[in-house]
Amino acid sequence: MRLKASRQHFADISDIVADFISGDMDVKKEIERELVHLSRNMQILDIKELELSTGKMNDDWIGLLKKHNVITGDKLEGLYASLTPAYFANQRQKTIYYIGITLAVCVLLFWAIDKMLARPS
Repeated sequence: MRLKASRQHFADISDIVADFISGDMDVKKEIERELVHLSRNMQILDIKELELSTGKMNDDWIGLLKKHNVITGDKLEGLYASLTPAYFANQRQKTIYYIGITLAVCVLLFWAIDKMLARPS
């Protein structure tokens, strides 16, 4: 929801990721794998690290997660994500597909009703 609201802009997901991890190293590794999958394989997310000292974003977000020590309770900061243009294009294609299917079903339904209500000659 946060990413859709910030469409084409980066949203801070540090607190969400930290809440999911909640001190468990196994969950942290699973979150890392899932984020890599969503960003590299599925091309749904564009993830960046915000360097707090310089205010610039870089692509080393995996390093940020690897350095984050969940056992000592470190606070995760500077993890930002955005939905990619490919994600929005895919959503548009699905919407157009479903609208086309709906129109075809409506046309067939109206045709069938017309045929059933037509008087026999």
